[in-house]
Amino acid sequence: LAAHLSEQGDAASLDEVLRYVEEVVSIYRKLADEQPAAYLFDLARSLSNLATHLSEQGDAASHREALALATDATGIFRKLAAEQPTAYLPGLAISLNTLANRLSE
Repeated sequence: LAAHLSEQGDAASLDEVLRYVEEVVSIYRKLADEQPAAYLFDLARSLSNLATHLSEQGDAASHREALALATDATGIFRKLAAEQPTAYLPGLAISLNTLANRLSE
């Protein structure tokens, strides 16, 4: 749903996308707090996804928040990759790429 709304490109759709992705992050935060081994990966992915959507807003506040979220996601992926490199190094690589993109904006 979020991907479809994002493709529409109008401001109302982009705001709706942000609300959905923020809800996803909130859910995964709660789940990761209760069961980190099961949900940290999903939290990191959703943080990275939210960072990407926020960066599309174009304003300075959204950029700062996107950078902070991408940094958080990368930190989680670093921890996961340190514990299980085979499983999580690809996620770390994607997260580092997202972080680099946010830094270059």
